[in-house]
Amino acid sequence: MAETTDVLYIIDMNEAQDWVHAAIRDGDLKMLSVPYVNGFIGRRLLCNGSCDACNACLISEAQLPTDVYIDFKECSTTVHYLTYPTEKLVETVSTAVTVL
Repeated sequence: MAETTDVLYIIDMNEAQDWVHAAIRDGDLKMLSVPYVNGFIGRRLLCNGSCDACNACLISEAQLPTDVYIDFKECSTTVHYLTYPTEKLVETVSTAVTVL
């Protein structure tokens, strides 16, 4: 009977946060779709109504350099139909996915 070895990688939460923050700040190409998905998550969280604090925490009024993928997916150049997440939302969800 052949034995299998499962490798478990345990990543320190601070290490994961630092890696995600650096990747977002540096415009890592692997991170470009992450804000697009996080915009969807932010919009769904705010779907049933929201307070101003929640809106400010999840949705960004200013575009980030990593929002270039969202710009490509946008249908209009004058009206924004897609949701642009805050950098903190992108970092938080990315870190959670990295740790999982």
